[in-house]
Amino acid sequence: MFSLASTKRFVRFLLPQEICDLWWLKLLLRWLDVIPIPPGSQPRELLGALHAA
Repeated sequence: MFSLASTKRFVRFLLPQEICDLWWLKLLLRWLDVIPIPPGSQPRELLGALHAA
């Protein structure tokens, strides 16, 4: 969270899909605009997530 406070730019986070699916974190992660990475991602899927970031 320190990185959020120390920059004026919008910070994006990439997290594994398993973490993004936790019911008690969903609202916070959606608010932070976290980009989920699917399990067993292929390089092409990872590039898609990086382009979204």
